[in-house]
Amino acid sequence: MSKYLVAALIAFIPTLLAFDPALLSPALHHHQIFAAALAIPAAEPLAFTIRGFCKVHGLSVASYYALKKVGLGPREMHLAGNLIRISAEAASAWRKERENPKADEAKQLALLAEQRQERSRKAAKKAIESPEHPANRGRV
Repeated sequence: MSKYLVAALIAFIPTLLAFDPALLSPALHHHQIFAAALAIPAAEPLAFTIRGFCKVHGLSVASYYALKKVGLGPREMHLAGNLIRISAEAASAWRKERENPKADEAKQLALLAEQRQERSRKAAKKAIESPEHPANRGRV
């Protein structure tokens, strides 16, 4: 077991004991304690950065801005300067809206999907036409 894993395990022990004092039992193995540590739910932040929001929701930053451009992004909090945050409530509301899109929103999402497919087709065509493409190597 790596020393980092052991250090992480030791750091979790006080938290685990607060949840379940039965973990003091000497019969428990280290892997049982570590599994219990992983089962503790992480607290959801009160606000996300755009990058953090994208990571949690499985979006790329480019996709976030594409959704924002067509009016399908979450509500943003604009703080001092160029600081932008997305509250947990806004993220939750955004998820609910995305689960049940309205007719015009569904059309916008379909348009975005078609644009992505078209870009992919153009990129694939350029790649195949390139002399560096594996299918074209060795041809004159």
